[in-house]
Amino acid sequence: GSFSIPVDREKVLANGTVKEKDTARIVDRIRWDLKSTIASRSALMVLDILATNNWERPVYFATSMGSDGYFGLEEYFQLEGFAYRLVPIKSGRAGRIDSDILYENVMNKFDDHSRIDRVNHPDAPAQQPYPYAWGGVNDPRVYNSDDNIRTCYYIQNIHSRLAQQLINENKLDSAERVLDHCQQVLPNDLICYKLNRNPGYTDRWIEIAKLYNACNPEKATKLLNTLWDVMKEELNFYEDADDRTLKIHHENIELIYAMFLPRMIEYSKTPLDFSGVKLSNSGNYMISNADRTIQQAMGNVQSLATERSMLISRINSGEETNREDAMARIQATEDQLNDQLQEAAQSLKGLERSIRLFEACGDKNTAEKAKAVHRQYASQLSLYFGADSFEKY
Repeated sequence: GSFSIPVDREKVLANGTVKEKDTARIVDRIRWDLKSTIASRSALMVLDILATNNWERPVYFATSMGSDGYFGLEEYFQLEGFAYRLVPIKSGRAGRIDSDILYENVMNKFDDHSRIDRVNHPDAPAQQPYPYAWGGVNDPRVYNSDDNIRTCYYIQNIHSRLAQQLINENKLDSAERVLDHCQQVLPNDLICYKLNRNPGYTDRWIEIAKLYNACNPEKATKLLNTLWDVMKEELNFYEDADDRTLKIHHENIELIYAMFLPRMIEYSKTPLDFSGVKLSNSGNYMISNADRTIQQAMGNVQSLATERSMLISRINSGEETNREDAMARIQATEDQLNDQLQEAAQSLKGLERSIRLFEACGDKNTAEKAKAVHRQYASQLSLYFGADSFEKY
């Protein structure tokens, strides 16, 4: 259902929920839709708080909850750390950022482990008996379990979103300090930048390197080289791996080839060092996988095209008495056919990325094998997607 609560403009300005500079952005009412037809106890509790709070106290939602726990209020969120604050300003689905508030929290408040009551004693002298950051995530004595690692992703997200906002505001020095701080809190020697069990963590570091390009390209290159050193070790490990091992690690291999390396090459201002990298074994695995996927998809395309033609023929000959049902089946067949074509095209594009990597590291033999497979299917797929849709080898 649809819900709304009024906004007391004077109150939200007086108690600091909204800053004076954002006065013009305050909405008269917060309006949202609760998609679920069943109201859980937690939903009823949140609705009760919103109905009775009247902007007296701040309302926060943890960033780790997921969209189901936000009850459709995301457009009124303001990121302030590990939590979103509900504010009467409508923004995008990911919530807005007040860079002053988030910068102060990330760079100053969250590193203060003195356990001083700053609310009632804001001027108390700072004490830092514990030198590590954010609860000790960068303390070498602390074991970072999988639960800790999942939290690290949120730490990355907070830093990268703040840095992006500061870059948008042309505060490049502050953005650089935030990115430096992220590496200080999550050092590679304690929590490896490349985590097979959490590819989103690795992907976020690549995104942070991209942000560095806006304020200090040298640091972007250094970060990407650190990531590349880790990936080179993995790729060289796969060079001596048997088929069973490659199959177990296929998702990680595909991520390196299809997502990580292409973006790293794009964002690095200096070429990555491919000397000593061995790609033939993992490369042949990727080629065989692409060949098998495209061959199967194109076989399905042929079968579905035949099925569609037969249905059309039956309609034209009058054999199909229920025309509406037959047209629905034709549409379903066409949808399946298009899905198979997209799968084949994506695999062929992935093969093109692999070819560029083989060429970059000087592996001509593997590159030629990949090109041979590419030529085999590119002409077929070009009939559906156009002659210029794929590389010509």
